[in-house]
Amino acid sequence: MEKQRIKHDLVQMEWGNYYGREVIKNALKIVNDPDQAARKEASCCVRCYYVTQVGGAAMTTWYCGICGAKDMHGSTNTPCLCKACAKDNGLCFRCGADMELKNRRKQKWTITD
Repeated sequence: MEKQRIKHDLVQMEWGNYYGREVIKNALKIVNDPDQAARKEASCCVRCYYVTQVGGAAMTTWYCGICGAKDMHGSTNTPCLCKACAKDNGLCFRCGADMELKNRRKQKWTITD
């Protein structure tokens, strides 16, 4: 396989600069967590709250990884957990990580009826 040469120009340089600044901006937000209260209320870990996520434009049925509840989501980038299970267990509803990004030994999750 051979990739065609893409002539480097001002637009490519500006895109590279923009992308680099965005990565640094997101990294600082993750480290400083300026919206911590809103993030915790939304049941999101720092990565899911501050880093943009992309999904396909299709209504997608998904199931909570703890209680098994069925739900519908507006894109193919579905959450891992329902909001109730995420809040009850201190987990991110999008990716399932611990809210403080700490590895816990707990394996029995609380299920809200």
